[in-house]
Amino acid sequence: MRSDPDEKLNQFREFWRRHSDPAHNSDMEALERYFDRIYYSAEHFAEDQPGWKTDRGRTYTLYGPPDRQSSFRLAETFFEVWTYRKWGLRFLFRANDAGGMEAVHPGG
Repeated sequence: MRSDPDEKLNQFREFWRRHSDPAHNSDMEALERYFDRIYYSAEHFAEDQPGWKTDRGRTYTLYGPPDRQSSFRLAETFFEVWTYRKWGLRFLFRANDAGGMEAVHPGG
């Protein structure tokens, strides 16, 4: 079953309305924040692909900046930990051989 353009637009608006912060006036603020995060990810997490397609970029795009970010070295490997208290999530990223960072423990 195909959706007509008006139905798709309404679904799109409803999705962002559900994800908007009720403390803000505009239903579209969540959408604006989402695209701001994509832009930030593209600028800060680019590796051999656009930043928003990397593990850190996808995480940042979906959840925003972490509440806490730490890093450490174990043996010769560099790690980053991002913590999101609001959702009870913690992401562990590890440096890979290509010079980028990959998710080792995504979420939970």
